[in-house]
Amino acid sequence: HAVQLDFTEARLSLKVDRSGHLLKDFIKINNRVLDRFNANEQKKIGVHVCPGGDLDCAHSSDIDYTLLLPDLFQLHLTNFYIQLSSEQDRIKVLKCIQK
Repeated sequence: HAVQLDFTEARLSLKVDRSGHLLKDFIKINNRVLDRFNANEQKKIGVHVCPGGDLDCAHSSDIDYTLLLPDLFQLHLTNFYIQLSSEQDRIKVLKCIQK
């Protein structure tokens, strides 16, 4: 069983700040919290990312996952839940995950 952290703001942060500094700051903050858990506990925690869906409005679907994933995988976790159903090019995203 895994508890999922909702990290919708990860993708949105790249829309607000194309440099990626805001995303890196979010990653650092989350890692400070995650580091309070031991390795066994961290295995029971995951992170969910998607383009958002507030009021049926995907606020960051125009942000390419491949810009997000390298930084996202710096989180001190092993479970990542990445919403792909609305992605135009799922194969591209899956290849990025594979790397």
